[in-house]
Amino acid sequence: MLSHECGKAGCHTLISINDKYCDAHRDYASKEYNKYRQINQHDYLKFYHSKEWKHARELQLIRQPLCEICLSNDRVTQATTVHHKIETKVDWSLRLSENNLQSVCKSCHEKIYKGRWYGGK
Repeated sequence: MLSHECGKAGCHTLISINDKYCDAHRDYASKEYNKYRQINQHDYLKFYHSKEWKHARELQLIRQPLCEICLSNDRVTQATTVHHKIETKVDWSLRLSENNLQSVCKSCHEKIYKGRWYGGK
């Protein structure tokens, strides 16, 4: 099994190459990330709790209740998440654009952010 050190500074615990943090620091990293987002991404967080976003999300899931990525791979999966094709950080003006929204399942949404679908590493 390939391994590397935990991503927490100063921790030398060896973990699977598929993990970023050891068990002891996984929650810590999540809390730090959330704190960072609350301080530095207030507008983005506020948007995802807005009536406008909730309405746009609901309409998208009504229009396309199945995961669009799974469908393109001949699988039928219920969509649970609405993904911005162009992230709000890149173009804020597209945040509610119907053409920028994509219905996806949780699994595909996680893969998007790990870069598996859009050429990331």
